[in-house]
Amino acid sequence: MSGAARRLAFAAAAALGLLGVASVVAWRAVYGLPDAASAELWAWLDAHPSAVAPGRAVFLIDLSRPSPLPRGWLLDPTTREVLAVMHVAHGKESGWARVEKVSNVEGSHQSSIGAMRGAALYVGKHGRSLRLEGLDPGVNDDALARAIVLHGADYVSWQSVWDNQGRLGRSLGCPAVPLDQVERVITALEEGGVVYTYWRPIND
Repeated sequence: MSGAARRLAFAAAAALGLLGVASVVAWRAVYGLPDAASAELWAWLDAHPSAVAPGRAVFLIDLSRPSPLPRGWLLDPTTREVLAVMHVAHGKESGWARVEKVSNVEGSHQSSIGAMRGAALYVGKHGRSLRLEGLDPGVNDDALARAIVLHGADYVSWQSVWDNQGRLGRSLGCPAVPLDQVERVITALEEGGVVYTYWRPIND
């Protein structure tokens, strides 16, 4: 191989390597566990070591991310392994594609933040759903009264982002997840799993 050919081959290999690195970086930016949200979750779990029932999972939701991006991570609280990543809808009165405000008030149709424990299962208009019990006084402790539940919905999908011109479909305040993921999430959270929702205003 001539010197010119070797240089061309090296340049091509380097370019492919850079593309590979760029692909990994891009994948992590979209699907990777967010630093600020996960740090707050781990700190909360360290401060509440018995909050999650044995064998149950944690579902971290980062509402600081815009809704077209995946922003729900199903996690093993012991190993901190990521079990699944998915879209999550926010309340329709919390904002268009980004969450601009949250609430603990019944009828607000806004999302709640903080820690909520998986409570009773029931079957409603969205099929099998999981009631959520708020654990943070003044922040989400009216979740049961507000009928905040984790459920599946057909408006939580990439197709919904396309149909709604760049945003995910929205709920009445519940953390809705994709239909093809809801059974897995409910099974992991029922009887003592924890949903932890992180949010910071855009300018913070």
